[in-house]
Amino acid sequence: MKKILYTITTAIIIVVIGSSAINSPKQVTHSAGYYSATATGCSCHGTAVTSTNISVSVPDTVYAGSSNPFSITISNPSGKRFGFALSAGTTGGTFVSANQYATVKAGAAYEMTHANPPAATGTYTYGNITWKAPAKAGTVKFAFCGVCGKATSGSGAVAVYKNTKSVIVLADTSLPVKLSSFNIETSNNKVYLAWATTSELNVAYFSIERSTDGVNFNSVGKVSASGNSVFLHTYDYTDDATNLSGTIYYRLNTVDKDGKNSYSKMVSTTLTTHNSPLIAIYPNPLRAGQDLKLNYTSTKTGSVAVQLVSMLGKRVFNTNLAVNEGSNTLSVSVGHLAAGIYNLSVIAENGSIQRQQLIIE
Repeated sequence: MKKILYTITTAIIIVVIGSSAINSPKQVTHSAGYYSATATGCSCHGTAVTSTNISVSVPDTVYAGSSNPFSITISNPSGKRFGFALSAGTTGGTFVSANQYATVKAGAAYEMTHANPPAATGTYTYGNITWKAPAKAGTVKFAFCGVCGKATSGSGAVAVYKNTKSVIVLADTSLPVKLSSFNIETSNNKVYLAWATTSELNVAYFSIERSTDGVNFNSVGKVSASGNSVFLHTYDYTDDATNLSGTIYYRLNTVDKDGKNSYSKMVSTTLTTHNSPLIAIYPNPLRAGQDLKLNYTSTKTGSVAVQLVSMLGKRVFNTNLAVNEGSNTLSVSVGHLAAGIYNLSVIAENGSIQRQQLIIE
């Protein structure tokens, strides 16, 4: 066998090769096929050892039918020339090589091997390869092997390596995530949101957004995503909406790792305020010359009108104050008013009015 190796190494490196058929472990030659996950090596260089010294670079998750950059690297500090063989399996997509040293198998574009690579020391990467994912969703398992030649001529072998890598193929290319459900339940003004995904592509997190009008939304929470998956994942979030009332709307903003985002459909629920008023004033009674503090719970970000009317029905104070959705502490300058009893009204942009009686001593 040694005589055969030395005779042909000037033209091609003989590497670990396996059968493309999934049979019991065996050693094969180039003429019998390329590498498979169950092959143990080749008759030229012996049994391969599973090792990270051989690896492929390809995205962990891809879309069905997409074209993706692909490369394979073999390394060993004593290696002088490096060869490889690789298979994606008969349903694992196809390769196109723009690398003169990486050859796609004729009639079986899901397999590749080296041609006659240049001498290299320590490591070598076969780049300029494109892998087209299969048309259907699922998982592709790449099986590959490589040999590290101990001479620049490629003769002999320092080591023979093998390894595998799995890639998830997603079917839906329109969104980074595919929602299978998004539901809402309410109990004691706490809103329980639950959703499920059947596929995710590079998803970073879900932002839970709330609105009181179905148009203007604010983020009220964030839940980390699984990231990359073609399996069912469930999520939930609880929003404490104790101080809100009326119809409240929610949606999910899905944000991927590249900063891109997409929105879910809206869901809504109707809330009622329990026990606590929407406004509270203090101190009350108020001493003449003091300013008033007002706690006000708003259902949306915007502004409110604050008015004071005397017992004679005369409006003695009127101002507009900015508020945020939720609880607000407002300062009302009423130190100029004389002692007496006043009716205070807080009027929201939607016309709703909250009233309290104020006493100035």
